Amino acid sequence: MDIDTLASELDRLSDQLDDWDYSPILLKVPGIIADDIANNFTGSHTPDGNPWPPLKDRRASHQPLIKTGTLMQSVITAAQGAQVTKNSVSINPSSLVFYWSYQNSGTKFIPAREFIGISFEALNKVTDLLEESVANKITKSFGSGI
Repeated sequence: MDIDTLASELDRLSDQLDDWDYSPILLKVPGIIADDIANNFTGSHTPDGNPWPPLKDRRASHQPLIKTGTLMQSVITAAQGAQVTKNSVSINPSSLVFYWSYQNSGTKFIPAREFIGISFEALNKVTDLLEESVANKITKSFGSGI
């Protein structure tokens, strides 16, 4: 294949990728995010792995933010129920318990214990899924011609 043909094929492929329906891949993302958020709660750390501030009462028999599990479950359920379109995933925060943002971001009296976000490991899982799908699309488009 000469360089002009390759350039033309790459332009065509780029247009196809812009219009491609990524939803079959993106349907896996809510589960990855839910698992990641559960890991933040059970590990008592932020999405980037920094430990949460400890509870003031060191005699407490539970981890921070997991006394009843209601907050954790509402966030995991919201992540699992994320809306997926052909090219996006979005979580509706209105389905979370009302106090989630106070715990996540902190207040004057409550230390921030961030649990909303995506870890590097989860981001790599999503990226790997997308890369594999795009590579398959390219292979189908070009075959073994490049």
